[in-house]
Amino acid sequence: MKKKILFTLLMCIALSVSLFASTSSFGPAFYADEAIDASTDLVPGTRDASLTLYDMNGNAVNEYSASAVQGASNTAMVKRALSGDREVFALLDSLYDGYVVTPYYDSILDFDVTDTYEEDGMSVYEYDVKLGEDVFYRESSDGNILGWDEDENDFDSDEVHVKVYIDKDSRLVRQEMTVERKVPEAVTITQNADFMTVTVDGEEYTVPSAVTTEGCFYMKAGGSNDVYDIVNFSVSETMSDYFVFDNYRK
Repeated sequence: MKKKILFTLLMCIALSVSLFASTSSFGPAFYADEAIDASTDLVPGTRDASLTLYDMNGNAVNEYSASAVQGASNTAMVKRALSGDREVFALLDSLYDGYVVTPYYDSILDFDVTDTYEEDGMSVYEYDVKLGEDVFYRESSDGNILGWDEDENDFDSDEVHVKVYIDKDSRLVRQEMTVERKVPEAVTITQNADFMTVTVDGEEYTVPSAVTTEGCFYMKAGGSNDVYDIVNFSVSETMSDYFVFDNYRK
């Protein structure tokens, strides 16, 4: 009888340790997910951006800067006023609309946790992600599906990989993402985002503060099948003056 009681006690201890470990591992990501969900309706009132174009040897050849002041319209759209060099937002608009996609975004189709560890006092999670390209424009996941190998019926880590850093307060503080896009033609981008906590209308939210988007894409030159123009770029953005816009499509 005593052996049975002892065995039951040991099993309970083992189970509690297992549950504690599970909660400890996934707790920070769970609360970071909740914070991102709560911030979905926030839009930056100001986006300041600088663009650098490089030649094939990595030498800077052109630099541009621009700002976008954004506000809410009476429809489900955001209105904005641009100043500076139009080339900056012409390029950014071909990649995304300023909303930084994370693995916790509701329109993500699926993700696979590939690694978890501690680094510099933060919890680090790495994900392979399956998503539709339209999520970069706050829409549902339609169109080209990235991050999934149809032949293998498994995640394709070469297409979408994301690493997030979550602090001791379970707040997302940094994200590093690499994406092999199909639109524009053959674009490869790396997007690193730093997040901050802001208070809007008395509520706290987790939002991007600085975003760096780098990459290279190839565009067919006119009607030629043999000549492609290569664009190597780096864009640094700061985002501020956030406001809540419940009607913004997403």
